[in-house]
Amino acid sequence: MKKNKIIYYLLAMVMMVFITRPAQADISGDWTTAQGQTFSVSETGIISGLKFVIDVNYCGVQSFIVTFPNIQTNEDESFPGSSVSVNNSSPSMSGSVSLSPGVFSASGFTVSLGYSYNLTVTSPGCAYAGAGSRTTSATRTPKPTDTFTLTVLKAGNGQGEVDGGGTYLYNTEVTPTAIPAEGSTLVEWQPAKCSNSFFLNENTVCTATFALKKYAIDISVSPGSGGQVSCTPNPIDHGTSSTCIASPNEGFSFSSWGGDCSGHSGPSCELENVSSDQSIEANFIYTGEEHQLIDAAVLPYARAVAINETATAFASVINNGLRDAINCKIQLPDSISALFGYQTTDINNNLIGTPDTPVDIPVGATQGFVFGITPTNAMSSREIPLIFDCDNAYPAPSHPGLNTFILTATDSIPPDMLAIGATPSNDGVVRLESTNGIGFFATAAVNIGAAGTMTATADDGDKNLPVLLELCETDSAGNWIICGNDLARSVPAGQTVYYSVFVTGTGQPIGFDPANNRLFLRFSANGQTVGATNVAVTTD
Repeated sequence: MKKNKIIYYLLAMVMMVFITRPAQADISGDWTTAQGQTFSVSETGIISGLKFVIDVNYCGVQSFIVTFPNIQTNEDESFPGSSVSVNNSSPSMSGSVSLSPGVFSASGFTVSLGYSYNLTVTSPGCAYAGAGSRTTSATRTPKPTDTFTLTVLKAGNGQGEVDGGGTYLYNTEVTPTAIPAEGSTLVEWQPAKCSNSFFLNENTVCTATFALKKYAIDISVSPGSGGQVSCTPNPIDHGTSSTCIASPNEGFSFSSWGGDCSGHSGPSCELENVSSDQSIEANFIYTGEEHQLIDAAVLPYARAVAINETATAFASVINNGLRDAINCKIQLPDSISALFGYQTTDINNNLIGTPDTPVDIPVGATQGFVFGITPTNAMSSREIPLIFDCDNAYPAPSHPGLNTFILTATDSIPPDMLAIGATPSNDGVVRLESTNGIGFFATAAVNIGAAGTMTATADDGDKNLPVLLELCETDSAGNWIICGNDLARSVPAGQTVYYSVFVTGTGQPIGFDPANNRLFLRFSANGQTVGATNVAVTTD
């Protein structure tokens, strides 16, 4: 009985060795070194005809070739060292060349070869003795029985299916395929040969890049002098949303939407889950002096909070009309899923009055408000065109960055960068002294939310203003730390960071239009806006 147990134990050990031993690569065939020399490996693992070119360049000898005797490889594709004696008579040359032990690669197609030499060369009037070592490589010529792997992958923000991958015999014609899903398109294959059938003679990875289809939003305004409409983004990716904001010109007020925005109220239209080109129309009506004119501003420009938490900010409403503005209030567009409240403040931003109660604003006066938005659903960088309205005035024109509010709401507390920008003139305007002048604005931002990694970027709100922007992080004294197009850093909760945006004109005038000509500094985390500030810019 004991003898049987021993036999079973030995058989189990043998089977474990057999099962766990890795498959051996096929190294037999014709090989070529990086020096251009050829050799072969037989089916039984014998290396024959291995040659090296030895560079001398002394005593009239430029180089010579040494050939090693047959070398038997081991079962694991390793090979022992070998040595060849050198003994030439003309010129007189003696010594040896040694091959270092090595191993063929697991693929069976490459091998690194190391060798060393020790030589003495003499000729009339010349003598040289030296030693050295070199490393070269060799590759095997594929055989019809070799197999290679074709891997087919997909990339990009679009969707689709890929096929054609697998293991094939050498020089098999293969055809990777890619079928875009609805709303996506095939952009490219990498490498380019994967876009057609090709003969597989090496392991190859083909990547198909899919992109979401983009749809244009055609915008019309009636009458043409009534105002402007901006849709962000435009064009728009398949299945995503775009926010269109109507801004009336002086003497006009927004009236209604038409086209794909029909049914939306207020100057904001949200185009959702878009799957085709869109066409919208914004209708304005002339108001003239018969209606009071009000303007509004919001600070800060952006906040980020958890769902069911309140984001607060300040607003100012200015009565630019000829009569008192009656029962002025702030409202959210109907499309925003959130609770909303507001209250008036004094010049020091202290709360006064009664919550959610409209107030009258005298001619030429400015009324301060604080408002709070409590999102009930997740929001990602949602630009909200707040409605500033009075009984005897049309809503204040909506201008991104001036009186809109970007809100991000997530399941947990996100970073929340409370950012304030300042200009040298202390009026929120970067004033370039000429069309090629240089100016700047500085920003301090404190993280009143959770710690996180933030990326700061500067832009002109896609207005293509004739300026170049350079963003630099600074210390509190304004000393530069690092500059770049986008600057990422970790910001703990409660920490204040400082940035400066340098503005250089490119030779074209910029009119004094603070409502439209603005520069933005934005903070993002996990692809969502968590803070922002902005200033006006002009060359006037």
